[in-house]
Amino acid sequence: MMIDAKSETILDCKQSSLFQFLKNYGWIFVFFIIGFGSLVFSLGKNFLQVPGDLGDARFNNYILEHFYQWLIHRETDYWNAPIFYPYPLATAFSDNLLGSAPFYAVIRILGFSRETAFQGWFLFGFVLNYVVSAYVLKKVNLHSLSVATGAFLFTFGLPMLAQEGHPQLIYRFCIPAACYFLYDFTNKPKLKTIFFLMTAIIWQFYLTIYMGFFLLLLIVVMAFMIPLSASSINIIKFWFSRIRSAWKDARGSHKLWCIAGLILLTALLVHLFIPYLQVTNLYHFSRGFDEIKTMLPRLSSYLLSDHSTLWRLGMNNFKDLPMRHEHQLFPGLAAAILLLIGMLWKKTDEKIPFLQIHATSLLIIFLITISVNEKSLYYLLLKIPGYNSIRAVTRIQLVLLWPLAVYIAFVIDRMVRLNSSSFRVKAALGVILLLMVSESVFFSHSTYSKIEGQKRVDSLRKIAEYSLKKANYPDPVLLIHGKAGDPWQITALDAMLTAQELGVPLINGYSGNAPAYSFAEWMHSCQTLPGSVNFYVDKANEFLQDPGLKLKERIVYVRYWECGLY
Repeated sequence: MMIDAKSETILDCKQSSLFQFLKNYGWIFVFFIIGFGSLVFSLGKNFLQVPGDLGDARFNNYILEHFYQWLIHRETDYWNAPIFYPYPLATAFSDNLLGSAPFYAVIRILGFSRETAFQGWFLFGFVLNYVVSAYVLKKVNLHSLSVATGAFLFTFGLPMLAQEGHPQLIYRFCIPAACYFLYDFTNKPKLKTIFFLMTAIIWQFYLTIYMGFFLLLLIVVMAFMIPLSASSINIIKFWFSRIRSAWKDARGSHKLWCIAGLILLTALLVHLFIPYLQVTNLYHFSRGFDEIKTMLPRLSSYLLSDHSTLWRLGMNNFKDLPMRHEHQLFPGLAAAILLLIGMLWKKTDEKIPFLQIHATSLLIIFLITISVNEKSLYYLLLKIPGYNSIRAVTRIQLVLLWPLAVYIAFVIDRMVRLNSSSFRVKAALGVILLLMVSESVFFSHSTYSKIEGQKRVDSLRKIAEYSLKKANYPDPVLLIHGKAGDPWQITALDAMLTAQELGVPLINGYSGNAPAYSFAEWMHSCQTLPGSVNFYVDKANEFLQDPGLKLKERIVYVRYWECGLY
């Protein structure tokens, strides 16, 4: 069969287009499939494993479900989650997840269960992190392999996987976006870029407040370094000139839209922090110096990865490290090798502003947050509102993974583009990248059985329904006894999820903070129970100054069989 010249030309164009697409994006897809596939695989056959544990993972699931219940009008007030009842603003005792909860709600609206929606929400966070970081690295004209490596490290790096038990920390896609918008505004001052930058920063606060404060620190350091990289000592004058240029070049309508947008963003940020300020004033929550001190990064922190199948056996030398599970900051041997190669290489690439700014910011924040002999520059930041509420400073590594990913992507880019690259250089690069991928793939993920989690709540719900039916109160409040042999956190979360399903307020609770007089029911015997309830009720009435609350007459006791209460 003869093929005419026109058909042959079309075929050649299609083959050429496919080849160009694979050249530009092939490695990006390959690295994503490997990293994302390993996460999906960790969820087990038929998605029967839920990431995290029966503790913090289920707490995040409770908050996400609370958002969904509020969205469909089963809950009347988002900030008043019905735990630690009757104390107000319980949602603001910890992260609120408002920035990512809509993704969870969409999955729930499609008909999936609470745990399955949580799995989808968990995975989608990694998708967003990879897509945005890859997009930014592609925007600075890096090779496909360099883009893939940087995005892989930022998204699936060992420090991130080590925090999967705290899934609220996953959503970090605004970090690369904000850094890029700040850099882009330097070169092309436009009002819309300022709006995009502010949107990214405020959205990150809505995603998780921890990452919002750490991103703000990174942006401030970069804002100082950018003028210096441009040989401008007067930092204020530098930025003023950029803002003035952006304002001058903008159309009148663009100016109005930008002003309106910035006012809206400011209002959103204020709206987010008002409940937290109220909670601080009401309950006097704060983080003690000694508590913060235990979770400042040490040099040894950057050598720890206890859940890495490849490296955990050689990391038993720091047994005296307090809060060890929060110090898992080792970025991987492959990242360390590439970092060392970049440092030892000739400094020509450091003239690239994007690289130079990120690399210098990485070093400065590392020096600010490191603790040596219990001394750290970070203590100076405790005087700034917000930073004195951050307990786990070690989580700064989840932000620093971005400038580290940028640095390593540029190192690989130079290795790939060298015309004189020998076979040995290419082979060495292949081994390093294989090692990086293996470090993340061979990681011992923390999961719990979806069936076990559902059974725990189902069994407790049946008992609670019986107690509610027997009490037959018009406006009941649940007080649920702990299950013998279980950690109190797991018991509290069983109670929270059960009460959430029943739509009944709960005296028990578990969160990042708790009222001083919260009811620790697992600590009281039948002899002390009446006195403990009276004390709790008196303190709640005193706190709320609401004599019509009638709390004591509304309490339904669940699983208090040994006390003769049901």
